[in-house]
Amino acid sequence: MGIPIICNDIGDTGQIVEKSDSGLVVKQFNKEGYEAVVAKLNVLNSMDQNKIRNLPLLIMIFSREFIRMHRCIKNLKDENTIHGTIPCQ
Repeated sequence: MGIPIICNDIGDTGQIVEKSDSGLVVKQFNKEGYEAVVAKLNVLNSMDQNKIRNLPLLIMIFSREFIRMHRCIKNLKDENTIHGTIPCQ
């Protein structure tokens, strides 16, 4: 749908939203935190809806690549040597 969001900063959600410019993040659960987001509400209208719409696909692609790299590193640690080849290409 390409609709910007407002979320909290618990877990990775806030970081993903900030890095992808797909919405605003409430960083503090107090008057100042909420006022900071309200002051930026006009920014939501200028966000790229097509970019936001494509985010789930990009996150899925990068997640798969991260998992592949993690497995490769784990394999290297388990083997303690590369034996002249690079696994997980």
